[in-house]
Amino acid sequence: MSLGPWITKLSTLAAVLALATVASAAPRQTGPAPERPEPRRAAVPDVLAPVAPAVDPRPLLEPHRQAAIDQIVAASRSEDPFLRANAAESAQYLSDRTTPMLQLALEDPHQAVRFAALGVIGRQKLVALAPMAQARLEDESPSVRAAAMFALYRCGTPVDVSPMAQMLSTDDQTVRGNAVMLLGQMGDPSAVPMLKQLSAKRMARANATRDTIVRLQFAEAIVRLGDDTYISAIRAGAYSVVGEVRVLATRLMGDLGDQKMQAALAQMLGEPPIEQQLAAAESLAKLGNEQGLPVVLANVAFPAATIRAQAAMALGQFHAESAVNALAQLLQDPEPQVRLSAAASILRLLAGGPQSR
Repeated sequence: MSLGPWITKLSTLAAVLALATVASAAPRQTGPAPERPEPRRAAVPDVLAPVAPAVDPRPLLEPHRQAAIDQIVAASRSEDPFLRANAAESAQYLSDRTTPMLQLALEDPHQAVRFAALGVIGRQKLVALAPMAQARLEDESPSVRAAAMFALYRCGTPVDVSPMAQMLSTDDQTVRGNAVMLLGQMGDPSAVPMLKQLSAKRMARANATRDTIVRLQFAEAIVRLGDDTYISAIRAGAYSVVGEVRVLATRLMGDLGDQKMQAALAQMLGEPPIEQQLAAAESLAKLGNEQGLPVVLANVAFPAATIRAQAAMALGQFHAESAVNALAQLLQDPEPQVRLSAAASILRLLAGGPQSR
């Protein structure tokens, strides 16, 4: 089974789900267009209603801890590599199970799962797993090799990361996107000039949408490394004619703490497609504004499982009792991807709160 482009932050499961489902909202032709259905619109009860009072979600979620752990473990054994990769991402919340789960993920036959595991090792600085990460420097997948360099660098193990610069110039969109994402998370501002120079490279035969997404990733990496001059590219992306680009840019506003865009995000709560509305609600919550909660709650029973999964991930950023109750409900969803999203949100909240920037 192919996951297609899996460069968009496996740690943000909802982004992957949204990019896989929102494509229908993007215009694809010029000239007279055939009649098309209206873009899917999320239910918006009243986003101007008073914000629900915040509570400490941990006591309310504690009874659901074991069920959430069971979902992560079940997903790690799934035949679907998408689920296994995101289970590896969530292993960081499993305490004594983290190391054995990541060890298994590093030996997984699918590159996306190995990539996800190495990302966790690097972000969490799991030094004990550095020897296994080092073995992946010889992986057949260039993306996995890049993730191994990232993991070793973050764990303080001497490693030559210069091959990542070459990956930034490749015509392989997935490899290029993964490399720039990892460089942005390494925390080395000296990479900014190189990233700026290589961000201008266009891939002659590349899919136009994927090319735009990779350019957004370059902008994200540059901003993460302390240079805000490229934040305008991310803001502009939220108004792209391409649905995938709009959703990713909207999520990045929250990830990067772009407080100046709160008013714009609030307006997006009522504008389709659904994926962008949910992304706007989640980003607002990351910025400390929970007014998008009604949008998320109104779509936890949406017919499409991908939308319910995105709602479940968004709920992990809220502290209202209604959000906690909805997560418990989604943990019983018939679709495994929805249960996995809910489990990840529950365990992240139990570990201390919403996902950090």
